[in-house]
Amino acid sequence: MPVPTTAASGTLEVHGVTAVATDADTCGTVVEVGFRPDVVDLALSNGRLDAESVNAHTMLVDDAPAAGYSIRTDLSVAPFYFATLDLGPAAPGSHVISIMGGQDGVTWRAFDHANPTEEYVATLVGDYHLSFTVPSCGVALPVTLSSLGAPIDSAPTLNVAKRGFTVPLRFSAARGEEQLTDPTEFTVSVSRARCDAAAPLDLVERYVQPTRVGELFHDPVAGMFVYRWTVARGLHPCWDVTITHLSGTSLTARFRTFAASGSATS
Repeated sequence: MPVPTTAASGTLEVHGVTAVATDADTCGTVVEVGFRPDVVDLALSNGRLDAESVNAHTMLVDDAPAAGYSIRTDLSVAPFYFATLDLGPAAPGSHVISIMGGQDGVTWRAFDHANPTEEYVATLVGDYHLSFTVPSCGVALPVTLSSLGAPIDSAPTLNVAKRGFTVPLRFSAARGEEQLTDPTEFTVSVSRARCDAAAPLDLVERYVQPTRVGELFHDPVAGMFVYRWTVARGLHPCWDVTITHLSGTSLTARFRTFAASGSATS
């Protein structure tokens, strides 16, 4: 392809979102969009082709005009024209860049430094809607733990349970609107506790098979974490089972035990 003469024209296509960067402290987000003009094999006098302008008013972020942008050219890769949009502080989650083409849409003007009077004008072909995701930034969202599900109550209630029988501790956890599913984010501790005479009592009426005892796992069907604990057989009457997230958030089940005969799953 020969060196273009003044006002030579061609087409331009959007390659896609090539980078998203979010500052962890300010939540400022920068998105880079790659464009691919049909001049990749253009013969240039000094091997340089610089982008001069782009119609930013036809580039929208979540249906609002893109405020600030900068452009750069990279002949070592294709696409070799990039528009960088500075979105400022952006809400974490999914966003959309809409780039409008056609005669009044995005145009790209390039020139050869050795022949500044010779320029190439490319017009965007079609309209594009590109999705990208802004990660969470700044202060981490707090982790919340639900109350324990039946048949166990959360503290301060004392669950009155048979020694040697297995009970299920069930709960859910979330970080903001995100449901947590990774049990490695939690630790479980069992300790002797003082029996609080003023605490409400609740008799545990249902026990489970002693399988996966001492293992915290996530049940995807119920959408809950499960920890099965076999009630201590020792003579000490009261125990605490505490589940703690890495963030420090925790919940506790309190037990008052008693000796009983019969099947350990009745």
